[in-house]
Amino acid sequence: DIASFAKAKDFPILPCNLCGTQPDAQRAKVRMLVDTLTALNPNAKRNMINAMSDVRPSHLLDINLREACGIDGSTGEVLDV
Repeated sequence: DIASFAKAKDFPILPCNLCGTQPDAQRAKVRMLVDTLTALNPNAKRNMINAMSDVRPSHLLDINLREACGIDGSTGEVLDV
């Protein structure tokens, strides 16, 4: 049992404040942003999920990744190799 092992090893018990209970957590702000966008466009959540699932190197700002994928880092044009 993990609790008895932790007690035998005298591990300190640390309070968990990583969940959404923090008053200045970004999670609440992001939820408010998504709720606002959804009020303006009922498809906002679906559009964001679709956009995150269709990531293309040419659409990213990471110049090194673009170049590694054979795309010019600044213009986004496909490089002739």
